Amino acid sequence: MRDLQAQLEEAQAILAQRRLEYEAAADLKRKDLQSEIQLERAKAALAAARAAVKRIEVAVSNTIVRAPFNGVLDDRPIEVGAYVRAGDIVARILEQNPILAVGSVTQLERSRLVLGDQGLARLITGQIADGKIRYIASEADEATRTFRVELELANPDRALVAGVTTEISIPVRSVTAFRISPALLSLSNSDELGIKGVDGDDVVRFYPVRIVRATADDLWITGLPKGVRVITVGQGFVRAGEQVKAVAESEASGDAVSNAVGTKQ
Repeated sequence: MRDLQAQLEEAQAILAQRRLEYEAAADLKRKDLQSEIQLERAKAALAAARAAVKRIEVAVSNTIVRAPFNGVLDDRPIEVGAYVRAGDIVARILEQNPILAVGSVTQLERSRLVLGDQGLARLITGQIADGKIRYIASEADEATRTFRVELELANPDRALVAGVTTEISIPVRSVTAFRISPALLSLSNSDELGIKGVDGDDVVRFYPVRIVRATADDLWITGLPKGVRVITVGQGFVRAGEQVKAVAESEASGDAVSNAVGTKQ
């Protein structure tokens, strides 16, 4: 505080004096005994006195360090009496309610998440907590090409602590997907990725698909209609629009690769 308290008392006394002077000037003006200029001077002096008091009050409030939220004092790198400058760290406070579970998702997973989605956090301590997504990064990390995701967890009893290894599970919207061999994929004339199949009239059709997951041995794709019959043998011998004789793969002989063979999904 140093001499701030004395400065404040002096500024408040001057403010009271300027207020009386303004009231007296206003009373004389009503009686036509004071000019308009003199009244405005008194008014300006009163405003300046108020501003001086406000400046000192702000300086007084700045002598008290207040955290912007409730939390736990985790570290205080300075001692009482130490000299600090504006911007120096005087304490580290952890906000524990709510607490955040932070993780990263891949580029493919990023598009499947929506703010507000529910999630589950499993801590290495065995604790489990429900939460919701409050943040999804809009830019990938340059090193990992992944996106930061924050799951907000209610922690009213402060049982969850910061810095604990946590696994986040976020159920996403379900889609109907098919598991296939990568060998079944083909390209259309416009280089669109898809699958060849046959319709109810045994006519070859090209179905555009989208890969939703890839493993070492197979692919999960979406975009196929329900009940589609996918050509599993001989797809390289036929084109979309051609009439074929389709039989179940289990019924086809080993040398019947010239026919389009489909299997019911």
